[in-house]
This record gives sequence, C-alpha cells and structure tokens, in this order.
Amino acid sequence: MSTVLFWFRNDLRLHDQPALHAALTSGATHLLPVACVSAADEATPWGFARVGPHRRAFTAAALLGLQKQMSLLCNPLLICNAPPATALPQLAQAVGATTVVCEDIAAPYEQAEVAALRAADLQVHTVWHSSLRYSNQANWLYIAGRGTDPRGGRRFNPAKQSQDHDADGSYRRLWGTL
Repeated sequence: MSTVLFWFRNDLRLHDQPALHAALTSGATHLLPVACVSAADEATPWGFARVGPHRRAFTAAALLGLQKQMSLLCNPLLICNAPPATALPQLAQAVGATTVVCEDIAAPYEQAEVAALRAADLQVHTVWHSSLRYSNQANWLYIAGRGTDPRGGRRFNPAKQSQDHDADGSYRRLWGTL
C-alpha cells in the first residue's frame, strides 16, 4: 500500500490539471491532497509581505471551494498552516509516504521549496503546466520549421512556402531578408 501526497500549489483546480492526473495515475493506492498556507507575516528578502491581503483573501476563498469539492469526492483536502518544507516531510513521515507530486513553478522561491523537499529525502515529481499549453499542443515545432507535421509524411519547406506565398519576393524585400 503506497501513499502519494498531492501538493496543491498555485493551481487549485480539480479538472484539467496535468499534475493531479500524474498523481492519480502514479500507481499509488492512496492519494492525500494537501495545501500549505504561508504565514500572514512572511516577508520576502526585500522586507515586504510575500503575499498581500487581496491575494490571501482570493487564495482562502479558492481553498474553501477546493475543500468542498474534495469532500464531495470523499477525499478531504488537508490544509497546513506551515511552510511546505516543514509540513510536507512531517506529513509524509506520519502517513508513510515518500513521494510528493505537484505543479512545477519556474520561480526561485518555488524552486527552493521543491529543493528543500528533496533535501528532506522526499521524491518530488513536478509537472509543468503553467503555460496553458502543452509543449507542442499548437504544433509550434512544425510551424517554426523544426518539427514534423502531425499529419505525417510532411515537412515544413521554407523554399516551397516562399514560392507558394511570396513568389515575387515582395514580403522578403519589405522585411529585408533577401
């Protein structure tokens, strides 16, 4: 019997959340959803409040809604009033978990939180989904001329594209690419 902690960070949704999907499909027999709320007086290295009053009120309302949704699913949300680096290792030890799954956030403070959990001997599986698009959801690689067309057997050809859509070269001349 294995338990995985799912750490709700910024994304407090249940639907369409890749990190939660990864936790649910990880093979664990139990999932413990948890959110950590920072102290109201927590300051940044520059001396101002880490979380302002409006953000704190918004987060509290969102957590209340999430808590109600989780209760309806018979898997209540645990809200810890402590920093994740303190609360999650203690919680993991109490329930016998070794893995934390959460969204990946590309910011120094948030990366330091994950590093602290790893330093506490927890396996942290982060899932990137803050860009609102998957890595090639809109076929950016193909559009940029670096990848294959998802329809198969096709490749972006700049010379053919130029011949088909700028045969007289006016566009390239206008933008100085000739």
